[in-house]
Amino acid sequence: MTELILTQEEGDELFAMAKVAVASDPVDLPDFGGRAEFALVSKDRREEFVINFTRNHIKLSKRSHHMRGRKVVGLCRLCLDGSPHRNPDGEEVGTRHI
Repeated sequence: MTELILTQEEGDELFAMAKVAVASDPVDLPDFGGRAEFALVSKDRREEFVINFTRNHIKLSKRSHHMRGRKVVGLCRLCLDGSPHRNPDGEEVGTRHI
């Protein structure tokens, strides 16, 4: 698989870019243990994005929302009640973080 790497500036531009939903249907967030995916595009339709929603089936409050640009590059992730871990830059993050 080809690795796609962005500069921080490119990532910031993608994150800040205005986005619109691909489908006009409402998004049904997943039940416990489920996953859902929501497709977005930039207003000029040149960039594609996806937001993944996941919910845990054991710890009911645990969930994550992950937005990716160009369908594969992580731009932002919201974790609620997950396990604490260390980011690639060495920063220790708690159970709730962006």
